Amino acid sequence: MATYKQPRRFNWVSLPIYLALAAALYCLVRFGPPYYHNMKVDEVVREAVNAYYAETRGVATGDASPELRDRFERRIRNLGIDDPQLALFFDKDAESVTVTARYKVVVEHPFVKRSTTLEFAPSATTSLVDKRP
Repeated sequence: MATYKQPRRFNWVSLPIYLALAAALYCLVRFGPPYYHNMKVDEVVREAVNAYYAETRGVATGDASPELRDRFERRIRNLGIDDPQLALFFDKDAESVTVTARYKVVVEHPFVKRSTTLEFAPSATTSLVDKRP
């Protein structure tokens, strides 16, 4: 019966695997929180489109009230979005109501003195016209 030596934990084949795992972990730690916050902002935008629809129902103009804008902007900022250029867009046309939040998140990378800017624009739309047959 032949006996084989146990392979070492660190060798030239396992090195790329360890590097790939380290890169995946770094990306998860650096880019995971902004994408998680974007999911939470998307939930707030979905609530905002419903409130905007309720506020503008039966009104010819599609202007959102300043109270509505302030309320949802405050909720987005409470989630940790600190972009001073955060913009909420409320749009109403003949068929739908849309709310969009645009903001940027800057991710700083240590050791290389670089940064990555992520631009997010979660949007929600609801139909004004009943499309059932």
